[in-house]
Amino acid sequence: MAEAQVLLVDFDGLRAVRVRRHSADERIVARNVVVAPGALHSPAVLMPSGLGPVVELR
Repeated sequence: MAEAQVLLVDFDGLRAVRVRRHSADERIVARNVVVAPGALHSPAVLMPSGLGPVVELR
């Protein structure tokens, strides 16, 4: 699914298992998840997903 606005990525351990989209709490489940938000939008997706600097995640 190209150009989906992603809220966060759900993980099972170290593996990404689904992506939550911005519209209507829709969840996309797939065998392979590739998220490429780019340099500017990476923190907006990764930090709510629990990835990032420990100090800022607390």
